[in-house]
Order: sequence, then C-alpha cells, then structure tokens
Amino acid sequence: MTLSFSEQAVIILSGAGNGTSGPEDIFIELADRLAKKAGLPTIRLEYKEVPKADHIQPDILACANYLKTNFSSHRFLIGGCSNGIESVSALLKEKGEENYAGLFWVDPKSIDGLPEKAPALIFDSEGHYKADYESKGNKTVKPYKPEDDIVGEIYQYAAKTLGKTN
Repeated sequence: MTLSFSEQAVIILSGAGNGTSGPEDIFIELADRLAKKAGLPTIRLEYKEVPKADHIQPDILACANYLKTNFSSHRFLIGGCSNGIESVSALLKEKGEENYAGLFWVDPKSIDGLPEKAPALIFDSEGHYKADYESKGNKTVKPYKPEDDIVGEIYQYAAKTLGKTN
C-alpha cells in the first residue's frame, strides 16, 4: 500500500534538557514549517521537565491516535532532542516499525538500540556518535554548530523520508 503524503505526519518531542523547544527553539520553527510549507500534520509536545521513559511511549501513542483519527495519518516521522530516543526506539521495536517512517534527533543522550529498519538522522554537536554509525546504511550522524541551519536539514530529511519531492 502506497500512502499519499497527506496520510503521514510528524511528532516532535521537545525535552527539557536543551530548553523546552529544543536548542535555540528550533522545534517551534520546524513544526511551523512542516505544517505550513509541507502541509504535514505536526504535533509538538513540550516537556517542562525531563520526561520519564514510561510517559513518552503513551504520549507518542496518543499523538499517533489523534493524528489517525483527525487527519487519517498512518505513517509517522518522530523527532526530538536530548532525552527520549531510547523510549522511542523501544516503542518502534515493540509496536513494529511499519507505521514509522523514521527518526530525527538532536543531541541524543544515547543512540544505543536504534531500530534497524527505520532511517534516522542524528545531529551531534559534541561528536560522540559519528564513529558508531558511519557505515550503518540508513542511519546518518551529522555534526553541527548552533549557527547551522538544522531546521532546514530536518525539513529536507522529513520531505525526503515521507516522499515529498517539491
């Protein structure tokens, strides 16, 4: 079954580690761009404190259910910053990767246990993970500096991953 672009959506988890809206508030701009420019239903969750692992999975499932019910979305790209990538990875493994287009994450605390099938774009400002994933096929680790346009790079990744060509 081939899904149209409109049947896909983005869920962004903003952790408290780099500010509630991601480093330099990038997730506000990213969510706005994905929704307005790309026409993608997008939910951005902001955690005021570092979220506990057992809260993240139900939040993602609730977002996915909302997007399915209200926008007929069936395939999801999930992104975030700092904490939470382990919970997202565990959820994808537990529930199956077929409904998830991929991941994007800024400065994760760990990249252990990333799902095998789903592509991932990891931004790493401190150079921790490059050697671990240099040759892992659909996993990309990119170094970045605060002045880099990672919003634009994530937007392009989302469009490519979800099949939008223009």
